Amino acid sequence: MGGHSHALSPEKGIFSETEHVYKAYGLEFLSQVRVPHFPEAVHSGDPDVRIRHGEIFGPGYTPPASIQIDASPGRLLLRGARSATILVTGGNSMTIEPLPNGNAATIMQILLGWGLGGLFHQRNLLPLHGSALCRNENCFVLCSPSGGGKSTLTASFLNRGFSFLDDNIALADFEDGKAYIASGSPELRLWEHAMPVLDFEHETAGRIRPDMDKISIIARGNFRREKARLRKIFVLKRGDGAEVSFIDLTGAAKFQTLLESVFFVRITNYCKSNRGLFRLVCRLAEKAPVTEIRLPARLPPPDDLCDIILGARVLQ
Repeated sequence: MGGHSHALSPEKGIFSETEHVYKAYGLEFLSQVRVPHFPEAVHSGDPDVRIRHGEIFGPGYTPPASIQIDASPGRLLLRGARSATILVTGGNSMTIEPLPNGNAATIMQILLGWGLGGLFHQRNLLPLHGSALCRNENCFVLCSPSGGGKSTLTASFLNRGFSFLDDNIALADFEDGKAYIASGSPELRLWEHAMPVLDFEHETAGRIRPDMDKISIIARGNFRREKARLRKIFVLKRGDGAEVSFIDLTGAAKFQTLLESVFFVRITNYCKSNRGLFRLVCRLAEKAPVTEIRLPARLPPPDDLCDIILGARVLQ
């Protein structure tokens, strides 16, 4: 039997006349944009990040035929084709100029995807493209490329009572010589055509984009609001064998795998500023073991893969 579910009421627009205060990824956001699934907070002074509606190019601007990215140190410009122009600067400011008839869901996807990724890189933080799951006080991260199945696998873990910190960006930080993952967003994004049974309480927020059958699921009941100690990183990789196998990575292979798992890593190529990122990846490699989960040519169902991972006792 599936868990309790209900649909969120659609907002008339993403902008608000009043500012909202959110606490996510260890940062306080003061935002003119409604982010209904971000944890609300009490304003405590100067925010870490301001999100505002503003003019970037102004009237007469002609958008590109497809989204374009322009980045330099401390500045990221995302030029959407049919949604909005978003400017991220200094690791503390996100300005949105919607295009006429720009779709709100698409604007939010860009803002909370590449926009946040660019912001984290500007703040010299380390975002991994992965799902951060927790058991008790410990966290492990499942990394994979987009479409690699991490979200449906995350849903299987949540069905088994695990909690999670984020399903898209696992933001790593270091404290007292240990690695932690920050509490981010309680949203999962699952393909509508392959939606698993969800045995946990959740809300359905609709498609993340009008032209994509990916559904936004908000799972506040399984969401952990405090950071957790990172114990292990798993990287899902497609192989050609007959069974699931587990390969512990070391040395250059470990570093390269972590580097390839960084969220929006190409922004550092635009900025030609890889040195700071390399230091962060090296530090993470020192603090957390990395295991490659080599998937067979014929993929097992997510529930079966979850049971295989639990049965292999690699989480310990």
